[in-house]
Amino acid sequence: QTTLTKGWRQPGRDRERPAAQCKRGALATSGGRVVSESEGDDDLRLQPHERLVDLGGKHVAVVGLGASGLAAAALALDRGASRVAMLDSNPSGPTDAQVEVARDLESSGSCEVALRFGPHDLADFEGCDVIVCSPGVPASSIAPLVPPAATLVSELAFALCEITQNFAVPVACVTGTNGKTTTTTFLCSLLEGLGKTCEACGNIGLPASDVCLRLRRGVRGEGNGTGGLDCLAVEVSSYQLEIESCRDLFRPRAAAILNLTDDHAERHGGVEGYARAKASLAHAMRPGVDTLVLPRESESHPCLEATLGEGAMDGAVRMGALPGATARLGHGASIRVQLPWWHDPREFSLGETFLERCAGDHNAMNAAAALILCFALGFDWPRRRVEAALDALEPPPHRLERLGVTGGGVAYVNDSKATNADSVRVALESLGGARARCVLMLGGRGKILGESGSLGLQGLADGVKEVVCFGESGAKIAEEVGARQGLVFSTIAEALEAAHGVAEEGDTVLLSPACASFDEFGSFEERGEWFRRAFESLREGRKRKM
Repeated sequence: QTTLTKGWRQPGRDRERPAAQCKRGALATSGGRVVSESEGDDDLRLQPHERLVDLGGKHVAVVGLGASGLAAAALALDRGASRVAMLDSNPSGPTDAQVEVARDLESSGSCEVALRFGPHDLADFEGCDVIVCSPGVPASSIAPLVPPAATLVSELAFALCEITQNFAVPVACVTGTNGKTTTTTFLCSLLEGLGKTCEACGNIGLPASDVCLRLRRGVRGEGNGTGGLDCLAVEVSSYQLEIESCRDLFRPRAAAILNLTDDHAERHGGVEGYARAKASLAHAMRPGVDTLVLPRESESHPCLEATLGEGAMDGAVRMGALPGATARLGHGASIRVQLPWWHDPREFSLGETFLERCAGDHNAMNAAAALILCFALGFDWPRRRVEAALDALEPPPHRLERLGVTGGGVAYVNDSKATNADSVRVALESLGGARARCVLMLGGRGKILGESGSLGLQGLADGVKEVVCFGESGAKIAEEVGARQGLVFSTIAEALEAAHGVAEEGDTVLLSPACASFDEFGSFEERGEWFRRAFESLREGRKRKM
């Protein structure tokens, strides 16, 4: 049975010796290579990524048991770990998924497993060789508890170090404050449409550890493995980049930093820390060999450019410029891309319906960013094939998602992913002249900027027909945007009812909250799904239910 314990111990272990020098098990695997005990005890001679891949006889702790943490625990077992501690600060105890993974690990017969819930303490990490931190767990909360001989690593780096170095899969990474998921979705869709075997993983939903595990199983010829990948499209959040010691563990072949504005100040201690995390993505990239795509100058931040330094900037390309990627909008919309070593840019039509399927001018730039990353991976295709792949692009849900029109002639748009002011500005710009007919729904848990106490929403809603505010920060939002008295509500359900009441034929009700969802929902996806169901009820004339 799975052990539910306060912490876990290592009976008989020599605690006087650093973890990195303790004897490995008789056999361990490293990317298909068998490592025997006779090769020596001191694995300090291993490359940094090998210490994470060759876990024979090692003790691993995984902190945070969401999808990423559970995938990392399974990967640790597959790499030969003899003990895995699965830790989560949620005191309510294990979910069915967490217990199932723990039992699967224990059923292997080669790994001792412990589940631990509640606040973390030193005993949880005693004797650990490797500590894997899930993106939802601030590394700063774990760092004081890490033993001197242990390695603290992000789940993303834990997986990508093997994918990029042992399996030699070229990786394209996408980060930025806004547009990450859409661009990663476009990138994977383009590559697949152009005949490449590709997966999208990381912050987009599928953990990188899950991809790595399936690659390992594929090498062994197991039925639940994958036969190999031509490339990998990885969405990367700042939470996955905050551990500075991970910067050298994987090297993207291509990476794009789409934009950078002040966000996640509470996690990173301000914009400087946020920019430092984003810039770390490029730390191991080789100028002149790998391709770094930088934001337009108007969408960047001095902290980002200063943190990257001249070395990383050398040979980089920029959005909105050539070499780099640009978009021409309106009738006959097209994008142009140029890598530094191309003599001339190449132009590709977006087709007649792209801006209808992918609302907003920003999506043309997202497509341009995705396309230049495709070429930067080292692939090439004729124009007609590229344009056919571009013509098939579809945006992910909850991003300016047009739900439809009610019988009363009111359009509803689900932009639940808009969790900051910049995303809302983009959404309103996409409406063009229809902005004056917009009933804008703002609300949720606001993001305080710096020490000012402001949400940074002043002037955001200028020119719209009406603003309806809701949620934990509803009153503060109404104060900053100047919402009409009487249009501030405790819940999104009340706000939707009010928005529906003030909207008239030809208007658009836009949910673009500028806030996190955690006051009422578990994620922006859950909030967006609720809004979609509520719209269907409105269209069918039924009473909405939360």
